[in-house]
Amino acid sequence: MSAWNAAGTWEERGHTDWARARLEALLCVEHDGFIVADAAAAGFVGGGDDEGGDVRARVTSVKSCEGDASVVMIRGKPKHGFDFELKLDWSATFACDGGASGDDDEDSDGDTPSAIKVKGTIVVPEASRDVAEDEECYFEVKVDDRKPEHKAKEDMCVKVLKAHGEAFLVKALKTLDAELRERASS
Repeated sequence: MSAWNAAGTWEERGHTDWARARLEALLCVEHDGFIVADAAAAGFVGGGDDEGGDVRARVTSVKSCEGDASVVMIRGKPKHGFDFELKLDWSATFACDGGASGDDDEDSDGDTPSAIKVKGTIVVPEASRDVAEDEECYFEVKVDDRKPEHKAKEDMCVKVLKAHGEAFLVKALKTLDAELRERASS
């Protein structure tokens, strides 16, 4: 509490810079940014010969993070919150022709030689404390530079991201919420 607020009636402390950096770490670094799914087991296989295998999607960067995070002291009691709009860059590898998407024989981009790489953006219009508490996170998945010859694989990557991305995002937001609560208490 600040010296000017000795009565402890109301004071707000910004934590936006910390929260932005922490979100980037949670989404891109600490969990290695990976969402992995066995496409066949997840029921995403149509019938074409070019489908099946594993899809490995990775959040590669936080393209933008608009919003704020703060701790408000009201009558000596801390209340914390955050509300961001996120745009995340992602890439996915689709192991095809029986190739595994493991760490063996990876090239410098982390792809297996038989993998097709797909890139895009995930837009999260509301990444907030409420979303973390409700454990429901709405987001849109977009593919950059679609190629007709990779349509099935691009669609597969989008389906896997939509199916498994929510749990990944909610986990990061819950961690941010818990850590901001801890900062509010100290």
